[in-house]
Amino acid sequence: MGGLLYAVAATYPGHSTAGGTALRLSTIRYIEIVDLNHRSSGAVLREARLRAGLSQSELAHRAGVAQSVISMYESGRRQPALSTLAALVDPTGLDLVLELRP
Repeated sequence: MGGLLYAVAATYPGHSTAGGTALRLSTIRYIEIVDLNHRSSGAVLREARLRAGLSQSELAHRAGVAQSVISMYESGRRQPALSTLAALVDPTGLDLVLELRP
């Protein structure tokens, strides 16, 4: 049976996928795969934010959005596009990986 899997992988300090920086295996602090099937995108965002030890305001500032945007996504009042979700997770220092499995 096929399904979607979100995986959150913590990488090296200062890593940003936005600049096209390649991930170097020698600099990874750790990788943790979290099966987030059946979780909303808001729950994924909240999980990443909490793992990074950030408040909604801190994440919003780093991502360049209003705190209310983070709140609306986390509460499920709005659903971010996948590209938006990845952009909001990036400032946490975590990578969002989406994988289809058979």
